Amino acid sequence: MKTSTDSYNYFAEVDRSLIKEVFRRESRRQNNAPKISVVVATYNRDHLITRALTALVSQNLPKDFFEIIVVNDGSSDKTEEKVKNFIEQNASTLITLITLEKNLGSSFARNAGILSSGGEFIAITDDDCIAPPEWLYQFLSAFETNKECIAVGGWKKPHRDNGAEPSRYDTFMFWRRLPYMKAECKSATMSPFNNCGDTANVCYRKQALLDCGGFNHNLRTFNDWELKIRLHKLGAPLLYRPVFIPHEADFNFRKFVRYWLRVGYDCFLISKIHPTCPVFNTSFKTSLWRALAGTSHIIKALNDEIFQKTISQALFFIFLEININACLWLGKYMIIKNR
Repeated sequence: MKTSTDSYNYFAEVDRSLIKEVFRRESRRQNNAPKISVVVATYNRDHLITRALTALVSQNLPKDFFEIIVVNDGSSDKTEEKVKNFIEQNASTLITLITLEKNLGSSFARNAGILSSGGEFIAITDDDCIAPPEWLYQFLSAFETNKECIAVGGWKKPHRDNGAEPSRYDTFMFWRRLPYMKAECKSATMSPFNNCGDTANVCYRKQALLDCGGFNHNLRTFNDWELKIRLHKLGAPLLYRPVFIPHEADFNFRKFVRYWLRVGYDCFLISKIHPTCPVFNTSFKTSLWRALAGTSHIIKALNDEIFQKTISQALFFIFLEININACLWLGKYMIIKNR
Protein backbone atom coordinates (compact mmCIF):
# COMPACT_ATOMS: atom_id res chain seq x y z
CA MET A 1 0.00 0.00 0.00
CA LYS A 2 1.23 3.44 -0.89
CA THR A 3 2.40 5.62 1.98
CA SER A 4 1.25 9.22 1.89
CA THR A 5 2.87 12.53 2.55
CA ASP A 6 1.38 15.90 3.33
CA SER A 7 2.03 17.04 -0.24
CA TYR A 8 0.82 13.92 -2.06
CA ASN A 9 -1.67 14.74 -4.84
CA TYR A 10 -4.34 12.05 -5.03
CA PHE A 11 -5.87 13.68 -8.11
CA ALA A 12 -2.82 12.47 -10.04
CA GLU A 13 -4.03 8.87 -9.64
CA VAL A 14 -7.37 9.48 -11.32
CA ASP A 15 -7.30 7.96 -14.80
CA ARG A 16 -9.00 10.58 -16.94
CA SER A 17 -9.89 7.95 -19.53
CA LEU A 18 -12.41 6.66 -16.96
CA ILE A 19 -14.25 9.99 -16.94
CA LYS A 20 -14.20 10.94 -20.62
CA GLU A 21 -18.02 11.14 -20.64
CA VAL A 22 -17.64 14.42 -18.76
CA PHE A 23 -16.38 16.27 -21.80
CA ARG A 24 -19.55 15.68 -23.77
CA ARG A 25 -21.10 18.51 -21.75
CA GLU A 26 -17.94 20.58 -21.35
CA SER A 27 -18.96 23.32 -23.79
CA ARG A 28 -22.14 23.99 -21.83
CA ARG A 29 -20.13 24.30 -18.62
CA GLN A 30 -17.67 26.77 -20.15
CA ASN A 31 -20.44 28.95 -21.51
CA ASN A 32 -22.43 28.96 -18.31
CA ALA A 33 -20.08 28.07 -15.46
CA PRO A 34 -21.96 27.17 -12.27
CA LYS A 35 -21.16 28.78 -8.95
CA ILE A 36 -21.28 25.51 -7.06
CA SER A 37 -20.81 21.88 -8.10
CA VAL A 38 -22.46 19.05 -6.18
CA VAL A 39 -20.55 15.74 -6.24
CA VAL A 40 -22.40 12.54 -5.34
CA ALA A 41 -20.48 9.25 -5.33
CA THR A 42 -22.80 6.25 -5.54
CA TYR A 43 -22.39 2.49 -5.44
CA ASN A 44 -25.25 -0.03 -5.75
CA ARG A 45 -27.88 2.39 -4.49
CA ASP A 46 -30.48 2.14 -7.26
CA HIS A 47 -33.16 2.20 -4.56
CA LEU A 48 -31.95 5.54 -3.13
CA ILE A 49 -30.20 7.56 -5.84
CA THR A 50 -33.38 8.98 -7.41
CA ARG A 51 -34.53 10.29 -4.04
CA ALA A 52 -31.16 11.98 -3.45
CA LEU A 53 -31.14 13.58 -6.92
CA THR A 54 -34.74 14.75 -6.60
CA ALA A 55 -33.76 16.68 -3.47
CA LEU A 56 -30.74 18.21 -5.23
CA VAL A 57 -32.60 19.46 -8.30
CA SER A 58 -35.14 21.05 -5.92
CA GLN A 59 -32.61 23.48 -4.42
CA ASN A 60 -33.88 27.05 -4.06
CA LEU A 61 -31.19 28.49 -6.32
CA PRO A 62 -31.39 29.46 -10.00
CA LYS A 63 -30.64 26.43 -12.18
CA ASP A 64 -27.54 28.05 -13.66
CA PHE A 65 -26.03 28.51 -10.18
CA PHE A 66 -25.27 24.83 -9.66
CA GLU A 67 -24.50 21.54 -11.37
CA ILE A 68 -24.77 17.95 -10.16
CA ILE A 69 -22.05 15.40 -10.86
CA VAL A 70 -22.96 11.78 -10.14
CA VAL A 71 -20.05 9.34 -10.04
CA ASN A 72 -21.24 5.76 -10.46
CA ASP A 73 -18.47 3.84 -8.71
CA GLY A 74 -18.72 0.57 -10.63
CA SER A 75 -22.25 -0.34 -9.53
CA SER A 76 -23.57 -3.78 -10.52
CA ASP A 77 -27.25 -2.92 -10.01
CA LYS A 78 -29.48 -0.48 -11.95
CA THR A 79 -27.89 2.69 -10.54
CA GLU A 80 -26.57 3.85 -13.93
CA GLU A 81 -29.94 3.28 -15.61
CA LYS A 82 -31.76 5.17 -12.86
CA VAL A 83 -29.40 8.16 -13.14
CA LYS A 84 -29.64 8.30 -16.94
CA ASN A 85 -33.43 8.26 -16.75
CA PHE A 86 -33.35 11.01 -14.15
CA ILE A 87 -31.09 13.16 -16.32
CA GLU A 88 -33.49 12.81 -19.26
CA GLN A 89 -36.41 13.86 -17.09
CA ASN A 90 -34.58 16.89 -15.61
CA ALA A 91 -32.94 18.48 -18.64
CA SER A 92 -33.20 21.99 -17.13
CA THR A 93 -30.54 21.09 -14.54
CA LEU A 94 -26.95 20.43 -15.56
CA ILE A 95 -26.37 16.84 -14.42
CA THR A 96 -23.30 14.85 -15.45
CA LEU A 97 -22.95 11.09 -15.00
CA ILE A 98 -19.46 9.63 -14.69
CA THR A 99 -19.30 5.83 -14.75
CA LEU A 100 -16.21 4.07 -13.40
CA GLU A 101 -15.63 0.60 -14.82
CA LYS A 102 -15.01 -0.95 -11.41
CA ASN A 103 -15.55 -0.07 -7.78
CA LEU A 104 -12.57 2.06 -6.70
CA GLY A 105 -13.95 3.56 -3.49
CA SER A 106 -15.62 6.82 -2.53
CA SER A 107 -12.34 8.76 -2.38
CA PHE A 108 -11.44 7.96 -5.97
CA ALA A 109 -15.01 8.60 -7.12
CA ARG A 110 -15.20 11.98 -5.41
CA ASN A 111 -11.84 13.02 -6.80
CA ALA A 112 -13.08 12.13 -10.30
CA GLY A 113 -16.13 14.31 -9.72
CA ILE A 114 -14.07 17.20 -8.37
CA LEU A 115 -11.73 17.11 -11.37
CA SER A 116 -14.66 17.32 -13.76
CA SER A 117 -16.45 20.11 -11.89
CA GLY A 118 -16.81 23.68 -13.08
CA GLY A 119 -17.84 25.40 -9.86
CA GLU A 120 -15.86 27.64 -7.55
CA PHE A 121 -17.29 25.62 -4.65
CA ILE A 122 -17.64 21.83 -4.31
CA ALA A 123 -20.56 20.56 -2.24
CA ILE A 124 -20.48 16.89 -1.32
CA THR A 125 -23.25 14.67 -0.05
CA ASP A 126 -24.05 10.95 -0.08
CA ASP A 127 -26.50 8.95 -2.15
CA ASP A 128 -28.46 8.06 1.00
CA CYS A 129 -29.00 11.69 2.09
CA ILE A 130 -31.88 14.09 1.42
CA ALA A 131 -30.61 17.64 0.95
CA PRO A 132 -33.11 20.26 2.18
CA PRO A 133 -34.12 22.92 -0.40
CA GLU A 134 -31.95 25.59 1.26
CA TRP A 135 -28.87 23.35 1.51
CA LEU A 136 -26.75 24.96 -1.22
CA TYR A 137 -27.99 28.47 -0.46
CA GLN A 138 -26.83 28.14 3.14
CA PHE A 139 -23.35 27.13 2.01
CA LEU A 140 -23.03 30.09 -0.35
CA SER A 141 -24.36 32.45 2.32
CA ALA A 142 -21.86 31.10 4.89
CA PHE A 143 -18.93 31.56 2.50
CA GLU A 144 -20.09 35.09 1.71
CA THR A 145 -19.98 36.08 5.39
CA ASN A 146 -16.86 33.99 6.16
CA LYS A 147 -14.60 34.76 3.23
CA GLU A 148 -11.54 33.43 5.02
CA CYS A 149 -13.00 29.91 5.37
CA ILE A 150 -12.08 27.15 2.94
CA ALA A 151 -14.84 24.75 4.00
CA VAL A 152 -18.29 24.91 5.58
CA GLY A 153 -20.07 21.83 6.88
CA GLY A 154 -22.76 20.41 9.09
CA TRP A 155 -23.69 16.90 10.16
CA LYS A 156 -26.26 14.20 9.45
CA LYS A 157 -29.20 12.85 11.41
CA PRO A 158 -30.73 9.36 11.12
CA HIS A 159 -33.82 9.10 8.95
CA ARG A 160 -36.16 6.36 7.74
CA ASP A 161 -38.42 6.88 4.73
CA ASN A 162 -41.00 4.41 5.96
CA GLY A 163 -41.62 6.47 9.10
CA ALA A 164 -40.04 3.87 11.37
CA GLU A 165 -37.74 4.89 14.18
CA PRO A 166 -34.02 4.69 13.39
CA SER A 167 -32.30 1.64 14.82
CA ARG A 168 -30.67 1.80 18.24
CA TYR A 169 -27.29 1.68 16.50
CA ASP A 170 -27.99 4.76 14.36
CA THR A 171 -29.53 6.58 17.32
CA PHE A 172 -26.44 5.89 19.42
CA MET A 173 -24.01 7.01 16.73
CA PHE A 174 -25.88 10.30 16.42
CA TRP A 175 -26.30 10.80 20.16
CA ARG A 176 -22.66 10.12 21.09
CA ARG A 177 -21.50 13.08 18.97
CA LEU A 178 -24.16 15.52 20.17
CA PRO A 179 -21.91 17.20 22.78
CA TYR A 180 -19.63 18.27 19.92
CA MET A 181 -22.35 19.20 17.42
CA LYS A 182 -24.58 21.69 19.20
CA ALA A 183 -22.67 24.94 18.61
CA GLU A 184 -21.09 26.68 15.64
CA CYS A 185 -17.28 26.44 15.56
CA LYS A 186 -14.66 28.04 13.34
CA SER A 187 -11.04 26.91 13.66
CA ALA A 188 -7.85 26.53 11.65
CA THR A 189 -6.71 23.55 13.72
CA MET A 190 -8.25 20.18 14.63
CA SER A 191 -10.89 20.58 17.33
CA PRO A 192 -13.47 18.09 18.70
CA PHE A 193 -16.05 20.89 18.40
CA ASN A 194 -15.35 21.59 14.73
CA ASN A 195 -17.14 18.79 12.88
CA CYS A 196 -16.89 20.41 9.46
CA GLY A 197 -15.83 17.80 6.94
CA ASP A 198 -18.36 14.97 7.07
CA THR A 199 -19.01 14.07 3.43
CA ALA A 200 -22.76 13.79 3.95
CA ASN A 201 -22.96 17.55 4.42
CA VAL A 202 -19.98 19.71 3.44
CA CYS A 203 -18.86 22.31 0.91
CA TYR A 204 -15.27 23.23 0.03
CA ARG A 205 -13.58 25.92 -1.96
CA LYS A 206 -12.42 23.96 -4.99
CA GLN A 207 -8.99 25.59 -4.96
CA ALA A 208 -8.40 24.35 -1.41
CA LEU A 209 -9.12 20.77 -2.49
CA LEU A 210 -6.71 21.13 -5.40
CA ASP A 211 -4.06 22.64 -3.12
CA CYS A 212 -4.21 19.84 -0.54
CA GLY A 213 -4.40 16.98 -3.05
CA GLY A 214 -7.96 15.65 -2.68
CA PHE A 215 -9.29 12.56 -0.92
CA ASN A 216 -6.93 9.74 0.08
CA HIS A 217 -7.68 6.65 -2.05
CA ASN A 218 -6.19 4.30 0.56
CA LEU A 219 -9.03 4.97 3.01
CA ARG A 220 -12.58 3.63 2.84
CA THR A 221 -13.70 5.36 6.02
CA PHE A 222 -12.55 8.59 7.65
CA ASN A 223 -11.15 9.78 4.31
CA ASP A 224 -12.94 13.06 5.01
CA TRP A 225 -11.11 13.47 8.32
CA GLU A 226 -7.71 12.70 6.82
CA LEU A 227 -8.46 15.33 4.17
CA LYS A 228 -9.40 17.71 6.96
CA ILE A 229 -5.95 17.35 8.53
CA ARG A 230 -4.35 18.41 5.25
CA LEU A 231 -6.85 21.24 4.78
CA HIS A 232 -5.94 22.59 8.21
CA LYS A 233 -2.29 22.62 7.15
CA LEU A 234 -3.20 25.22 4.51
CA GLY A 235 -3.62 27.62 7.44
CA ALA A 236 -7.20 28.78 6.76
CA PRO A 237 -10.21 28.04 9.00
CA LEU A 238 -13.03 25.57 8.48
CA LEU A 239 -16.52 26.44 9.71
CA TYR A 240 -18.89 23.98 11.36
CA ARG A 241 -22.57 24.94 11.57
CA PRO A 242 -25.08 22.84 13.55
CA VAL A 243 -27.25 22.14 10.50
CA PHE A 244 -28.28 18.51 9.97
CA ILE A 245 -29.14 16.65 6.77
CA PRO A 246 -31.42 13.57 6.84
CA HIS A 247 -29.41 10.39 6.26
CA GLU A 248 -30.90 6.93 5.66
CA ALA A 249 -30.29 4.85 8.78
CA ASP A 250 -29.82 1.13 8.26
CA PHE A 251 -27.27 -0.12 10.80
CA ASN A 252 -27.63 -3.51 12.39
CA PHE A 253 -25.09 -5.15 14.69
CA ARG A 254 -23.14 -6.82 11.87
CA LYS A 255 -22.86 -3.58 9.87
CA PHE A 256 -22.03 -1.66 13.04
CA VAL A 257 -19.10 -3.92 13.95
CA ARG A 258 -17.84 -4.13 10.37
CA TYR A 259 -17.91 -0.34 10.04
CA TRP A 260 -15.96 0.29 13.23
CA LEU A 261 -13.37 -2.38 12.38
CA ARG A 262 -12.79 -0.52 9.12
CA VAL A 263 -12.56 2.75 11.02
CA GLY A 264 -9.98 1.16 13.33
CA TYR A 265 -7.92 0.04 10.35
CA ASP A 266 -8.12 3.45 8.67
CA CYS A 267 -7.40 5.32 11.91
CA PHE A 268 -4.24 3.24 12.26
CA LEU A 269 -3.19 4.26 8.73
CA ILE A 270 -3.99 7.91 9.45
CA SER A 271 -1.93 7.78 12.65
CA LYS A 272 1.05 6.67 10.56
CA ILE A 273 0.45 9.31 7.88
CA HIS A 274 -0.03 12.07 10.47
CA PRO A 275 1.77 10.92 13.64
CA THR A 276 1.39 14.33 15.32
CA CYS A 277 -2.43 14.09 15.27
CA PRO A 278 -3.26 12.05 18.42
CA VAL A 279 -7.02 11.87 17.79
CA PHE A 280 -6.48 8.82 15.56
CA ASN A 281 -4.41 6.85 18.08
CA THR A 282 -5.81 3.30 18.31
CA SER A 283 -3.47 1.79 20.90
CA PHE A 284 -4.97 -0.48 23.56
CA LYS A 285 -4.36 2.12 26.28
CA THR A 286 -6.06 4.91 24.31
CA SER A 287 -8.98 2.68 23.30
CA LEU A 288 -9.49 1.63 26.92
CA TRP A 289 -9.42 5.26 28.07
CA ARG A 290 -11.96 6.22 25.41
CA ALA A 291 -14.24 3.35 26.41
CA LEU A 292 -14.16 4.47 30.05
CA ALA A 293 -14.74 8.11 29.12
CA GLY A 294 -17.63 7.14 26.83
CA THR A 295 -19.20 4.96 29.50
CA SER A 296 -18.91 7.80 32.02
CA HIS A 297 -20.58 10.16 29.54
CA ILE A 298 -23.50 7.76 29.10
CA ILE A 299 -23.99 7.39 32.85
CA LYS A 300 -23.85 11.14 33.43
CA ALA A 301 -25.99 12.09 30.41
CA LEU A 302 -29.00 14.29 31.03
CA ASN A 303 -32.40 13.31 29.68
CA ASP A 304 -33.04 14.72 26.22
CA GLU A 305 -35.21 14.01 23.18
CA ILE A 306 -32.83 11.28 21.99
CA PHE A 307 -31.51 9.61 25.12
CA GLN A 308 -34.30 8.95 27.62
CA LYS A 309 -31.83 7.24 29.92
CA THR A 310 -33.81 4.11 30.68
CA ILE A 311 -31.69 1.44 32.31
CA SER A 312 -31.95 -0.85 29.27
CA GLN A 313 -30.97 1.94 26.87
CA ALA A 314 -28.06 3.02 29.05
CA LEU A 315 -26.77 -0.57 29.27
CA PHE A 316 -27.13 -1.03 25.52
CA PHE A 317 -25.31 2.23 24.79
CA ILE A 318 -22.49 1.20 27.15
CA PHE A 319 -22.29 -2.14 25.30
CA LEU A 320 -21.99 -0.31 21.96
CA GLU A 321 -19.40 2.12 23.32
CA ILE A 322 -17.21 -0.77 24.49
CA ASN A 323 -17.65 -2.46 21.10
CA ILE A 324 -16.62 0.69 19.22
CA ASN A 325 -13.39 1.05 21.13
CA ALA A 326 -12.62 -2.66 20.92
CA CYS A 327 -13.05 -2.42 17.13
CA LEU A 328 -10.84 0.68 16.95
CA TRP A 329 -8.09 -1.30 18.67
CA LEU A 330 -8.61 -4.60 16.80
CA GLY A 331 -9.21 -3.05 13.38
CA LYS A 332 -5.56 -2.52 12.59
CA TYR A 333 -4.92 -6.26 12.96
CA MET A 334 -7.71 -7.38 10.66
CA ILE A 335 -8.14 -7.62 6.91
CA ILE A 336 -11.66 -6.59 5.90
CA LYS A 337 -12.96 -8.03 2.64
CA ASN A 338 -13.85 -5.59 -0.14
CA ARG A 339 -11.88 -2.72 1.29
